[in-house]
Amino acid sequence: MDAKEKQGEKRDEMAETETATMDEYQKMLAKPNAPPLTSDGGVKKEVVRAAPEGSKCPPDGALVQVHYEGRLFETGAMFDSSRARNQPFEFKLGVGQVVDGWDIGVKAMRKGELAQLYCRSDYGYGWEGKPPRIPQDAELLFEIELLSWRVSECELCDISVEMRLAEGLAQRAEGTALLKEGSHEVAAELFQTAIRQLTALPRAEGEARRSGGAGGSALATPEGLLSRVHAEARVPLLSCLLNASQVRVTTV
Repeated sequence: MDAKEKQGEKRDEMAETETATMDEYQKMLAKPNAPPLTSDGGVKKEVVRAAPEGSKCPPDGALVQVHYEGRLFETGAMFDSSRARNQPFEFKLGVGQVVDGWDIGVKAMRKGELAQLYCRSDYGYGWEGKPPRIPQDAELLFEIELLSWRVSECELCDISVEMRLAEGLAQRAEGTALLKEGSHEVAAELFQTAIRQLTALPRAEGEARRSGGAGGSALATPEGLLSRVHAEARVPLLSCLLNASQVRVTTV
């Protein structure tokens, strides 16, 4: 075998290796048998790391914070990465700030979850693509980690009482766990979020108003605040208020 034939054989071996590597990459990331999130199979999600027990999915309108890596399905080439920038990406869910596949996929994730998301081109950047990094009609693969989500004050009225109560309880539980671990600053943020959500719960119909004192000054005390909220929220709200006070004392 002469030198040219050897070089040609080596190129063929390298091409086979690259093809095999890409096949393995697509098997690992594309997850063709992953559960579809849409009836036409255009968006699929595979959980890589499950969320902590009790974590909730974000509702439309929530401000979500994620880390992600985006790749082209066909070649595996990375076209974007928040991890490479070391800066999480934040957006408002369900209002068209991101591609449709993300609105659908991230809404199906729970806080703390790491997942692989497949988006067909019509759920990504469509026929036009986003040159030069994303060609026309490109299928996309994302690895997404849902770091956190929160509902802004103006959005609280748009979600159900049950959802607000459940999320407030979940934030309190997570804050309590972090407080025990010594993560005071993060715990304090979670308690404040829970307080906002629980105080936004209206009293149930027919529930008697409690006396909280005269005028707006009643709201300056825990008793006055508790008198204005839903009965089911009072005990967890008091717990959050006490824990938040504990964090402030500890960090002073």
